[in-house]
This record gives sequence, structure tokens and C-alpha cells, in this order.
Amino acid sequence: MLKQRRFWIFIFLTAVFCYLIAARRDLRDFYELFQGANASFVLLSILLVLLIYFIKSAAWYFLMRPVKKNAGVHRLFSSMMIGYATEAAVGIRLRELFRAYAASQIEGVKFFSVLATVVLGRTIEGVVLALNILIVTGFFIALPRENDWSIKLAWISCAFFLALFAALYIIRKESSGANTLIKKVLQWLLESHYEAGLAYYRDFLKGLSAIGKSKTIIVVFVLFVLSRGVAACFYWSLGQSLGADLSATASGFLTGIDSMKPLIPPQLKAQAMQFHNLMAWNLNRVFHIGPAIALTFSRSIALITVLLTSSLGVLCLFLEAFRRRRARRSA
Repeated sequence: MLKQRRFWIFIFLTAVFCYLIAARRDLRDFYELFQGANASFVLLSILLVLLIYFIKSAAWYFLMRPVKKNAGVHRLFSSMMIGYATEAAVGIRLRELFRAYAASQIEGVKFFSVLATVVLGRTIEGVVLALNILIVTGFFIALPRENDWSIKLAWISCAFFLALFAALYIIRKESSGANTLIKKVLQWLLESHYEAGLAYYRDFLKGLSAIGKSKTIIVVFVLFVLSRGVAACFYWSLGQSLGADLSATASGFLTGIDSMKPLIPPQLKAQAMQFHNLMAWNLNRVFHIGPAIALTFSRSIALITVLLTSSLGVLCLFLEAFRRRRARRSA
């Protein structure tokens, strides 16, 4: 009876997600934005978005292998899409937590172990994103003075993620001196709940196993670099579909800028136009794209990625319900 309930809970959640996502996004906007676009380039853009997330899932797979040897790229892809769909449905930017929970349920791995792989992956990707901005602006693009904040932010974020990577590397072994101190702090904070908290912390440390394998870290780094290259192709293709002829360097810069958008405080977004619509401002002021096309391009990126990841996430959640039901019947 409980197994049947779980199946219908999955189906119910799928229906709720569909409703919430549809309520938050007006599909008429999608039609209005792309009714005059080049259909071939729109299709190419959609395929490139799918490729980006597949490459990221492959990177996650390498980080997950020490935790679970038979982890599947397709299952991690499903977990990632469910995380995006959950974020779109509830309107809270916690996709990393959502996808970690989804992967823990789908792969049958402790949540904190999966969360550690997500944190490690985001740390490596953060370094790649910062280098993306620094290399493009250092060698290919001269920015106006009012836009040099992106270079400063890239340096700050690069330093932060490198420091975070170093911290994760230091604590990866439970016997390290840093963990001795952390355990004492946990004991002081948790008191009678210390043993339970320590078990969760050990699960987290298990998820950091990949950080001690240099070949794995190099492979993951290269995959995230590749995902940035594909993202630049996506920006170029989407620009072509809307009549914005972007160069390779412009596309590469915009991918980095758009990825750093969440790091900008909401107060700045409200006060200054260049932060309020970051993508459109850069297209217009840095790359001299007309304001109408720049605004359409900016809205198109958000719309196409959210709609695609949300619809895929809902589909993955729906298929996961039936996969579990079939697995229980054959058991």
C-alpha cells in the first residue's frame, strides 16, 4: 500500500510542478519572442542547451563515482533537471539542494554525500566561470570603465572558489587537524545531538573522495571548460536566430557575464540600469547591438533555458515515478 502511495505522490508532484511552472511563465511570451526568429537556429540553440546540461551531468558523474561506482549519467541528468524544475516551480533559487536531494533518492546515496559532490562541482565550475571572464577581457575585449566591475568580480569569485577548493581539499580526510577542530566546534554547538551531526558530517566527507584524485579533477575541469564553449555556441546561435551577429569572443564574454548575474546584490539591480538588465546592457553598450534586439535576446535566453529545463524536469519526475513502480514490481 505504501509503495502505491509513493507512486501517486510522484504523479501528484508532477501535476503540481506543471501547474506552478505554467502559472509563473506565460507561453505567449515565448511565441512573441520567437515568431520572427530563424527556426533552424532556434532548434540548434535548444540542442546546444541540452548538450550543456549533458556535459555538466558527465562532470558530476566523475565526482560521484567514488561515492557510487554505478552512478548513471542519465540519472544524474534527470536529478539536475528535477532540481531546475523544482526551482522554477517554487521560485526559490536552491537548485543545488533540490538536485542533490533528487540524486540521493534516485541513486540511493546519502544526501550529504551527494551534496558534497554538488558543492565540489560548483567550486570547480566557479573557477572556470571566473577564468572565462578574465581571459576574454584580458586578451580579446576592451571594456568601458563603467563595466570593469565584471573583472573585479571575476577576480574576487576566482579567489573565493580557489580558497573553497583548498578548504575542501584540507578537510577531505577525517584524520586531518582541521577536522579535529571542526569536531570540537560541532560538539560545542550540537551538544547531545553531536553523534547525529557527526554522522552527517562524515557522509559529507565521503562525498569529497574525488578531490584526492588529480586525474578526476582535471577531467571535471576540462568538461566544465567544454560546457562553457558549448554555452558560447548557444549564445551565438540564439543571436543568429534573432538577427544579432555575435563574434566568438562576444559570445564567450556574455556566457561568463550571465553566469555571474546571481552574484550581483539585488540592491544594485534595482539602482542601476546596467545591473537591472545585465545582458541587454552589455549587448547594447559593449557590442553595439540595437536596444530592441538586445532586450529580446536577453529575455530569450532566460525564457528558453527555464522552459526547457522545467519541461525536462517535469518529464524526468514523471518517468522516475514509473521507473520506481516497475522496479518494485520486478523485485
